[in-house]
Amino acid sequence: MGILLGLLAAIGWGTGDFITRGVTRQIGALRTVIYVQLFGLIAVTLLAVVMGQFARAASIPLEGWLVGLIGGTIGVFASFTLFNAFEHGVLMIVSPIASSYGAITVLLSLLSGETLSATRALGVVLSILGVILASIELTPGAERQIATINRYRLPPGVALAMGAAVLFGINFWLLGFYVVPALGPVLPVVVTRTIGVIVMFSIALVTRKSAATPARRAGLLIVAIALLDTLAFAANNLGMESEQVSIVAVLSSMFAAVTVLLAWIFLHERIRWGQWLGLGLILTGILLVSV
Repeated sequence: MGILLGLLAAIGWGTGDFITRGVTRQIGALRTVIYVQLFGLIAVTLLAVVMGQFARAASIPLEGWLVGLIGGTIGVFASFTLFNAFEHGVLMIVSPIASSYGAITVLLSLLSGETLSATRALGVVLSILGVILASIELTPGAERQIATINRYRLPPGVALAMGAAVLFGINFWLLGFYVVPALGPVLPVVVTRTIGVIVMFSIALVTRKSAATPARRAGLLIVAIALLDTLAFAANNLGMESEQVSIVAVLSSMFAAVTVLLAWIFLHERIRWGQWLGLGLILTGILLVSV
């Protein structure tokens, strides 16, 4: 069940990123994150009410809420960093870098005492390599960006994507080992969304950047992104309750491959042979981690 939930999280995030790639360039990363967090907070609060999650809130010890706040804060800045990478960089460069967070979560999970069988370990490695390969497309724009790489300068968005990968890697490790066991699968998302709304509106106020309500079309897209993001987080957290953290983290990191497939289906973007190889490695990896 945890494997299926990890894959559902990847589908949710991948679909959300497919929509996000256009929205951030219309209204900017900050406004996008603000309203994704706001609508996400409304959605996850309703979900928590339906699931009766608030009934357990009073019994959660202070340290449980503290680790939830830490994880939520890291998650908010990870999302903001990723959306900035999408806004300023070439998607096919920054997306595979950001989606490599699964490797960081796996490393931290193993250092925390989690063990993997040889078959599952091979599946994890193949899946991570597959995600990176599947999300790389060397379009002319991407090739020009890569050509600028030297020891002094990185293409736009690359440093942000690296930062997002580190933050997400730490965040999902915290979720699996500390936050979800203390707060359950849904309340951590409520905490993260609440922090996100406060922090992002504060950033807009301090930097004097616009936090104006987006136009109707962009607003509807943001609502869709928020719903997908919230459901993906809930699926990911539920998966971590029943499956190894490293396995669920790697499966959920396949969102970049989902984005590529959606672009191929709906935008008729070309998938190159290296990307097909990556998708094949992902499927092989899923089969191996399912053993």
